[in-house]
Formats: sequence, C-alpha cells, structure tokens
Amino acid sequence: MKNLSILIIDDEASPLLSLRGFLSRRQFQVFTAASGPEGWRVAQKNVVDVVLTDFRMPEWDGLKVLEEMKALNPKDET
Repeated sequence: MKNLSILIIDDEASPLLSLRGFLSRRQFQVFTAASGPEGWRVAQKNVVDVVLTDFRMPEWDGLKVLEEMKALNPKDET
C-alpha cells in the first residue's frame, strides 16, 4: 500500500514542525508550507493526498486554501 502524502500549511513554525515530525515518523511523506499560496505551489509540483491547514492565516485563510486545492485537482463527486 502506498504511503499517503500530506501537505501541512501553517504560518506558525511550532505546529508545522511538530506535525511534520509526528507524521514523518509514521512513514507519511510530508510536505510543508508557511502560507496558503506557498502550499498551493507545493501542491502544483507534488501529488498530495491530504491537506492539513491552519484556519487563521494572513494571506489565505483555511477555507480559501481548501477551495484553491480543490480547484487544482477537482474530482467528480458522483
């Protein structure tokens, strides 16, 4: 079974680093970004299965991040 790839987006370093360490030790492929736009660029270049994002961030809030991620890789929900 393929290990999931997870993108963590948070403008605060401490939660970002803690989650990255926790998930990496459990064999997940982890990408990180310090802002929504940076995360979007990471997702353009890599296959990302799961996005974990902070809700309150300066440039894009968490909802904007998820909207942009969905637009980047839309799937038929039917």
